[in-house]
Amino acid sequence: MERPSRSRLVGAALVLLAGAFASRDARAQGTSASAGTDKATAEVLFEEGKALLAQGKLAEACPKLAESLRLDTGIGTMLYLAECWERSGRTASAWGQFREAQVVAARDKDPREKIARARAEKLEPKLARLAIVVPPASEVKDLVVTKDGTPVARALWGTEAPIDPGKHVVRASAPGRIAWETTIDVAEQGARERVVVPTLGEEPVAIVQPRREPLPLPRTEERAAKEGEGKLPTRRVVALGLAGLGVVGLGLGTYLGLSASSSLDDANARCDERFCDAEGLSLRDDAVTKANLSTVSFAASGVAIAAGAVLWFTTPRRRARGAGWILPTASATPTGGLLGASGAF
Repeated sequence: MERPSRSRLVGAALVLLAGAFASRDARAQGTSASAGTDKATAEVLFEEGKALLAQGKLAEACPKLAESLRLDTGIGTMLYLAECWERSGRTASAWGQFREAQVVAARDKDPREKIARARAEKLEPKLARLAIVVPPASEVKDLVVTKDGTPVARALWGTEAPIDPGKHVVRASAPGRIAWETTIDVAEQGARERVVVPTLGEEPVAIVQPRREPLPLPRTEERAAKEGEGKLPTRRVVALGLAGLGVVGLGLGTYLGLSASSSLDDANARCDERFCDAEGLSLRDDAVTKANLSTVSFAASGVAIAAGAVLWFTTPRRRARGAGWILPTASATPTGGLLGASGAF
């Protein structure tokens, strides 16, 4: 059986030592209700991530440890997350997390500061690095450079910064300029990559031609007749409206007349030749009112229908298109020769 290397044993021991302090870190935070919930969730995620890491399920372990660290900062969680990233091949992310754990532990005078420093120093020679160079000629106004969608600060331009192996997209853009981007595949184990941002070309300016509206054509009699085809004259539209009101009035008058008759019959049932009770008198008054309204409705309907008829039949008719024209005629010789044509307007 192959004996485990000394460096692997040391690494495992360091991680176990870091885990021994993880729960203490979580309990040392605030005691508010919201913070307590976050801490409880962070503790659950931490335990799940740690178990998955021990089983080698890195794709599941790393996100849980990262979320646990977001909810509750702890040196133990930092060290486990860095371990997970290192084993996943994300060397730059792991190195940065070890360094952060080192700084926090040194501030808190935590003995795990030595663990974090040792792991970071071990990883540093293996880091791949990327330098994004922006020459002076490329520094146009409001230039924005991004790496994988994250802005790269101006202070980092030209600096060889640690980067995880794999494909990365570098993009440059500026107002009024054509954006540029490139994809670079960073190799593992100490690769050195360099990307130079070119001068961005100016965007073409669109020339907008003024829109010319067509001039209105002269309103000839023929054109006016064509525009009016299929449309009723205003007088006839009003005539139809009056006729419609008349029909509605006739219906209303008929309804009121029938209702008045019914009310009168009900009143007669409660009256004799000399006397009516109170309800009979009320029904009789109601019948009279409805009869009067029915009369008014019939009269108004008759007026509306009559007015509509007058408007309809007194509206002048349009002449058909081409009316008044005499088409040219032609005469031909017996042999079919065309002699001429004449016409009049």
